[in-house]
Amino acid sequence: MISLLLVWLISEVPDIYASDHSRTHALLINGGGNNRINYQSHLLHVKRIHRILLQAGVPADNISILSSDGADPGPDLATREVQDDANSWLLSGTRLERVLRPSIQYENSLVDGATLRPATNDSLQQWFEKAELELGPDDVLLLYVTDHGTLNEDNPSNNQITLWGKDENIDVETLKKLLRRLHPAVNVVTLMSQCFSGSFANLMFGQPGDEVPARTMGGYFSSTADRPAYGCYPENREEYQVGHSFRFFDALEEGNDFPEAHARVLVTDQTPDVPLRSSDLYLENILKVESETLGLEFDELVDQHLRSAWKDKKAWEKEIRLLDRMGESFGYFSPRFLSELAQHSDSLSAVSDQLNDYEAAWTRTLH
Repeated sequence: MISLLLVWLISEVPDIYASDHSRTHALLINGGGNNRINYQSHLLHVKRIHRILLQAGVPADNISILSSDGADPGPDLATREVQDDANSWLLSGTRLERVLRPSIQYENSLVDGATLRPATNDSLQQWFEKAELELGPDDVLLLYVTDHGTLNEDNPSNNQITLWGKDENIDVETLKKLLRRLHPAVNVVTLMSQCFSGSFANLMFGQPGDEVPARTMGGYFSSTADRPAYGCYPENREEYQVGHSFRFFDALEEGNDFPEAHARVLVTDQTPDVPLRSSDLYLENILKVESETLGLEFDELVDQHLRSAWKDKKAWEKEIRLLDRMGESFGYFSPRFLSELAQHSDSLSAVSDQLNDYEAAWTRTLH
């Protein structure tokens, strides 16, 4: 099992600034749903990753963008000016807030130097039909998604990405079928920032319940399968861009590869996002099987492995320092065991309840 894990970790090491990207292809998806909820933040994501890929040397012809209604000149993008009045917070929660805040305006989506195609199931089918013929062994596909995501409450391992148009969406299993059309030696890397995006880490498995990945695939996600993500807003916040994707892009532009960028995001993303990787889910699945086989609680088994690992702390210096930086960044302690996190989560719940009481009291006072 450990050897399989090492092979899997190696597959999650794409370097966006490697010297030769002639065989790198990118499919960028922003479904948007409809113009009322197709927020400008999503288009800002697309523009930024498009620019990064071009600067890294990926040929423009290798980058495909499926965004809202594509090249249709009609207004498909919801935008709003930032409320810059220093006293605007006084209206928060009142009936006047909606009346007096800047109204949403609708514009046409444009990305300089790129042709947009509709983010529909038909467009996805057409793209993969072409890619099936053109992508071969050792080619790399970067699949980037910035969008709304939907939770499948009956099966969180099969959540959906919102596409453009009524009832247009794609779930994990459907996207998995499209990826199976590619040559099995095509290396696939996913970067997704939509709500409930962690569900798409399951793209690595051929069938539900598989323990071993079906193809070489690594992925980075803004949140777990059961949690929403932050980053959907109509305001043009060029100076205040927040959320998983923007922090990931910052790290890439500083010359980091994807694994290093992920480590940076764990420290720099101050939103409620919960960044994770496909290999995190893979390792968790391995440990769950082991805990069931041994009849141990999951946390107890993990702590046993950690106690063994910490006997040689020098070997894990990089990981320990990352834990320390995360603790410092978020004003929290630096954990070494899951049991420690469980103890502190109880106290956090109490603090959360107290903060909710304070919020309610201040809201009444404000009104």
